[in-house]
Amino acid sequence: MLHDHHEPGHIPLQDHNSDDKLHDHLLNIIAVSAGMLGVCLTAVGLIGVIKATAEIETLCDEVLAVTSFVYLGAAIIAFVALRTPLRKRAIGLAFLVDVLFCFGLVLTAIACGLLVMIVL
Repeated sequence: MLHDHHEPGHIPLQDHNSDDKLHDHLLNIIAVSAGMLGVCLTAVGLIGVIKATAEIETLCDEVLAVTSFVYLGAAIIAFVALRTPLRKRAIGLAFLVDVLFCFGLVLTAIACGLLVMIVL
């Protein structure tokens, strides 16, 4: 039975609710990473067309290509974390997934900035 109060030095047991939250979090990361991977690949194709027709040079498509691999890595590691029977390992992998996903978001923002620079 879990209690709402904690004694000093007492670490509460993990309940099923926190396992469900971790599971839901990892599933969401897989879904959103897959979506962002598609966005990156679509943008790479569109930027390739723009570069060919307007004779513009930019690193935006290269950044987005790297970003797509970051999102892919986050999705694969999230899948592995879901499949591992060891909770400690799953928590460690979830942290790595979060770092990769946030790094992907930063790279996406950088790519957007590069794209704005060539459009303006």
